[in-house]
Amino acid sequence: MDKRHKIDVAVFRYGVIQDFVTGINLDYGEKEKLIREKCARKWYIPFSQKTSISKGTIKRWIQIYEKSDCKLESLYPKDRNDKGQLRVLDEETCLTLKRLKEEMPNETVTFILKTMKERGISPPKGSLATIYRFFHQHDLMRKSGMKEDRRKFEAEHPNDIWQSDVMHGPHLEINGKHRKTYLIAFIDDHSRMIPYARFYPSESTKV
Repeated sequence: MDKRHKIDVAVFRYGVIQDFVTGINLDYGEKEKLIREKCARKWYIPFSQKTSISKGTIKRWIQIYEKSDCKLESLYPKDRNDKGQLRVLDEETCLTLKRLKEEMPNETVTFILKTMKERGISPPKGSLATIYRFFHQHDLMRKSGMKEDRRKFEAEHPNDIWQSDVMHGPHLEINGKHRKTYLIAFIDDHSRMIPYARFYPSESTKV
């Protein structure tokens, strides 16, 4: 995270705690009530998908700010040394997961975890979602020798397949009443020609 982003986060954090650090005298009850109100709010937190702040987090920001002699820099988010790594998986577990997936490239994650158990290997501490993220990060989710067929399907000959669809049309006055219309059309899958299309007052072909 660059300095501009860190400043944005620090300014947000200061905005949350400013009622407690600007010299306003609050007794214990008032302070706790205000903290509860802030915890109950929905926040737009910079560079985060979270929308709420815990009581412990607010108190920690207050403590950090006051101990720093009220320096905004103290509210900067800390850089993580393990950025991009899954902290719940130790190195030995990661190596075991990679080895098993390379050994059984077409097997599912749950099958690999079952195999670990059968072989007497301690299972990972992380959740199933964590294991999936690990395999994706190391490009291990592709199945060996299998390619997805992305070709479009098309009927071999004209009139082999007709496809139909309905779309909303304009409002018209029919028998003195304003009614909605529907376009019902058929298309030949091979030639892409439209052999029939007509507006109807309902989503059926009844007039």
